[in-house]
Amino acid sequence: MIEVARFIWWMAAAALVVPFLLGGNPFGTGRWITRATTQRALLGVAEVGSIVAWLFVRDRWRFLPEQEGGVAFAGAMLAFTGALLVAWARASLGRLFSPQLGVQQDHELITTGPYGVVRHPIYLGAIDFTLGSALFWNDMALVGVAAVLTVCFAAQLRIEERLFAAHFGEAWEEYRKAVPALFPRIWPRG
Repeated sequence: MIEVARFIWWMAAAALVVPFLLGGNPFGTGRWITRATTQRALLGVAEVGSIVAWLFVRDRWRFLPEQEGGVAFAGAMLAFTGALLVAWARASLGRLFSPQLGVQQDHELITTGPYGVVRHPIYLGAIDFTLGSALFWNDMALVGVAAVLTVCFAAQLRIEERLFAAHFGEAWEEYRKAVPALFPRIWPRG
């Protein structure tokens, strides 16, 4: 079971990375109406810093004394579904994808595909990938990375939503009311 889980985890890692390598200009069109450069830089330092810190402490704290096949498989599957969500969302954004926080010229409000389920599927997928990786690798320190990423993504989400509300107005407000920010609804609104 560990070998199957390992294969699935490596497929997840590829699914997470490849769309960003093949997706064209990673910084968007370069024509911005508004953006939050300082906030993005600070949050980026925190995100990268958590990953670098993890490199120094990885494999020190474990969930279980030994890697267990069922837990590794469940973690690999969570990582894989998270990576697929990120890839799907990245593909849905196309030229609008950018690691920067802002509104580009000719920006469109994407509300279909994964954006019809949650408003920020890339953040949700990245969190799922990290938590799944923590389970797969039996590494508690990765849970800390997931926690830092979650806090950073929550801050980014608020910044983006303010910018989108100002730019898209009523269309954004309707979308915001209809689609949850980060966690899909289990039951329809009643």
